[in-house]
Amino acid sequence: MVVAFSAVRTQPTAPTLTSQCRDADSASANLISYVTDLINTTNVQLAALRDSLGLTGVSPSSLVLVTDKTTCANTAAALDKLANVQNSGRTAYVVQAGTSRYVVEDPNGTAGEHLMAWVYDSRFKRVQGIAQ
Repeated sequence: MVVAFSAVRTQPTAPTLTSQCRDADSASANLISYVTDLINTTNVQLAALRDSLGLTGVSPSSLVLVTDKTTCANTAAALDKLANVQNSGRTAYVVQAGTSRYVVEDPNGTAGEHLMAWVYDSRFKRVQGIAQ
């Protein structure tokens, strides 16, 4: 299931990499803002989306941009599995949300004009995609 959620997005600059995760920049700040808005929403439909993603009860203060090489490699492998490729060398923004969710955005992955974010559980099993 893919659900659309509108947010103002800026295109990322050329990546600065510490691993397969992209470093902090304006695009990562936008992703964290997007997830914060989703967590804090009072809109019934968006609250249902938040709940289906397993983000209920997640504190915005727990949102952290991930740069840990192991987590980043696991995330890249999960995205490659989704795309049915291996070792693509892709890089992505990874935001840890609480203790059991990762929100992942591959800035090169789109659905039409929308960027895609994917929510994974702590074992890197895909929960759901979100068109932004």
